Amino acid sequence: PSEDHTTGSGYYLFTEADWPRYTSPRFNKLHQLESPLLSLQQDATLSFFYHMHTHNMYIFYHMDMGTLSVEVNNNETGWSTLWSRTGDQGN
Repeated sequence: PSEDHTTGSGYYLFTEADWPRYTSPRFNKLHQLESPLLSLQQDATLSFFYHMHTHNMYIFYHMDMGTLSVEVNNNETGWSTLWSRTGDQGN
């Protein structure tokens, strides 16, 4: 994208987990964005925009969109998934 979703003049994070997957031996690439340790004493909200759309040329190479997930680690219970989306979510 040429600009952020909200104002058009801010920042955004872009990560490419599939290209050029059809020519690369590295399938199922994983990208992680980690925050510093947060101690939440009350309810909190995380909001973000995302784009998960498979370009038509990927169909030729039998590629599918992967999974985007938000996970949290609790010292007592370990990792859990708070939210996830899999597959093409439209453009």
